[in-house]
Amino acid sequence: MLDILLESLCALLLMVIVVRFLKIPAHDLIRHQPGWQQIFFGTVLITVAQFFDISDNFPVLNVMVVAGDTGPEAFIEKGGRLGGYLLLAVGFWKWLPVLEEREVLKADLASKNRSLVAAAEDLISEEELSGAVTTAANDAIFTIDGQGLITFCNPAAARMFEYAVREMLGQDLHLLLAPVGYHADDRQGFAAFIRNGAGRAVGQTIEAIALKKSGREFPVEVSVSPMRIGSAWHALGILRDISERKENEREKLELARQLRQAQKMEAIGTLAGGIAHDFNNILSAIIGYGEMVLEELPQSGTLRDNQEQVVNAGHRAKGLVKQILTFSRGSEEEKGPLLMQFVIKEATKFLRASVPTTIEIVVEIDADCGPVLAEPGQIHQLVMNLCTNAYHAMRETGGEMRVSLKGVEFGTAEAAARINLQPGRYGQLEVGDTGHGMEPTVRERIFEPYFTTKTQGEGTGLGLAVVHGIVMNLRGDIEVISAPGEGTTFRIYLPCVEAPTEATVIEAAEFLPRGSERVMVVDDDEIITIMVGSMLKNLGYRVATYCDSETALHSLREDPHGFDLILTDMTMPKLTGAELAVAAMRIRPELPVIICTGFSDLLDAEKAEALGIREFMLKPVEKDELAVTLRRVLDGDSRERG
Repeated sequence: MLDILLESLCALLLMVIVVRFLKIPAHDLIRHQPGWQQIFFGTVLITVAQFFDISDNFPVLNVMVVAGDTGPEAFIEKGGRLGGYLLLAVGFWKWLPVLEEREVLKADLASKNRSLVAAAEDLISEEELSGAVTTAANDAIFTIDGQGLITFCNPAAARMFEYAVREMLGQDLHLLLAPVGYHADDRQGFAAFIRNGAGRAVGQTIEAIALKKSGREFPVEVSVSPMRIGSAWHALGILRDISERKENEREKLELARQLRQAQKMEAIGTLAGGIAHDFNNILSAIIGYGEMVLEELPQSGTLRDNQEQVVNAGHRAKGLVKQILTFSRGSEEEKGPLLMQFVIKEATKFLRASVPTTIEIVVEIDADCGPVLAEPGQIHQLVMNLCTNAYHAMRETGGEMRVSLKGVEFGTAEAAARINLQPGRYGQLEVGDTGHGMEPTVRERIFEPYFTTKTQGEGTGLGLAVVHGIVMNLRGDIEVISAPGEGTTFRIYLPCVEAPTEATVIEAAEFLPRGSERVMVVDDDEIITIMVGSMLKNLGYRVATYCDSETALHSLREDPHGFDLILTDMTMPKLTGAELAVAAMRIRPELPVIICTGFSDLLDAEKAEALGIREFMLKPVEKDELAVTLRRVLDGDSRERG
């Protein structure tokens, strides 16, 4: 029974296969394959043989097929199986190359499929990398279509122009470039780019002005690369915000301008110092001899009036030389902690009497502003020169003159913006006017000596040069704010110090102090030695004059106690005044020495004091100043010996 059951199942299976094969000839793909007919008929024969094999166990089937005759049935069974297998073998033999070719094709397709998968993965990676680069870039990146509309932008572009990314898409890029007057030219150039993929910004970097959403303009660098998409040219644009770089360039130019100005003032100061030395010697003789002539003249009369004019002219020249020395490198002003409030109030009080009522003076003084290291005359000169400059700017139209003082604090960044300042506390002196203002070309030259916009006879051109020299000498800085029609403001910054000291005031003596001591006068200019000797003799002193410093030193060696004081010039051939003083004090340490100079790079008051020199005086020396100084040194020296 088991054999019957299995053979029956096989017969059913073969019948299903036959039914399926009966449909195969209708399929074009199968019909064109070699060997399909042999396989088909071989399968049919085997199925028939199997059917007759089953009929051995079911006699009824024999009757149905061949009327119970088992001979033909056995022949069909055996012959069908043999013929079927032969046909199957022939069919499969013909189909084998097709199957092998199919396997090769499948392997090739699998390889290509793997390559496509790898390429797709690479493309995805490249897109991710490209997206990461455009997202991380600080420059604005755009793609622009043939109409000039933005089709893509990165986050940096949105930040730069103050839009959201979705707001940027579809925008006309030309509307983001300013000024508006150039938009037509931009579109015309873009139209040419669309035609041939070339343009002014293609392959190079140009500068332009862009416009933020807020309306604020800012400078950018623009570079464009052409992209061919289909038959049309598109553009890839990269914009870089160069606002910070432009600001740095502006600051560098300003610092360079300040440095050139400082170097120019230094060169002029060197020249002024050399001139001042010789000029002061000449003034010393003019003033000294003029004062001695006045002593011999009656108290009234034309001759005395004329001589007084000569002496007064000498004093004005002395003031002029002092102004020149103020902006020279070796200014000899004695400085100390000073509260500027009192000096400024005194100067503005004087100005109220001399400035017409058409000009209002507004004074704002901060009582808490700390002291600065300066000499009262320097601050007085600053205020007077700046206020005089303001007055000249408003004398025809009237206006308001503002004078203020306050304390300010500069950090590292604020101080770095100025050449001469360090971080710290500063006194800010400000003088402003509502006058006609200045053109930039004038503003750049206002601190040059003898440069003036005033008419002939109205000014020397030294006022602002003196202001600049004083400020630089006090280690400060000066800022000028001016524009045509908008007035001018000068801001001066002077470094504050710890505590103020009282200003020293020398009262003019009604009667000049006299003496009888022995004084050695040394100067290489014979006119000066004769004049000073005459002055001192008129004051009662016993005087020996020398025009040669080595001869004077030899005389001192011959008689160390023959003199009570040495009065010497600084700049001399052979031995300078400082060298003579040091040599003299080696011979006699207690011998007081006074040095006079018209100008010297080698010696100032501090260095003189360090050498043991009792007094340091600037030429031209007037008779009353010389009399008071000699008496102070000799009396102080007498007290020390006593």
